[in-house]
Amino acid sequence: MKSVNNFAVTGFVGQDAKINKFNNASVARFGLCIARTEKVNGEDKRKSAFLNIEMWRKNENAASFDLLKKGNRITVEGYFKPEEYEKDGKTHQVITFVATKVSTGDEENTEDTEEEAK
Repeated sequence: MKSVNNFAVTGFVGQDAKINKFNNASVARFGLCIARTEKVNGEDKRKSAFLNIEMWRKNENAASFDLLKKGNRITVEGYFKPEEYEKDGKTHQVITFVATKVSTGDEENTEDTEEEAK
């Protein structure tokens, strides 16, 4: 059966990615602003939201993080990673969007690294 735990979305990087480097890999975390327009009482209203994206790369392939600058329009493909954490005695659930492919629309600026850093 084909995996249904995938996404593809295009938006604008909300702020420069925060990058953490480890021995063999690095992770970039950034917000991706997505928006759409819908009709409300005959008027066009713009609805926006931010998705929290996480992108892992081996250190020698971390150059793709250069695409993650505020205002850049990018397309991100990846999978959803459900996580849980405890705070004040309560368990909270959050969905992290993990990027496996990032592109600007230019063929030369496409980074495809399916599970590269794992």
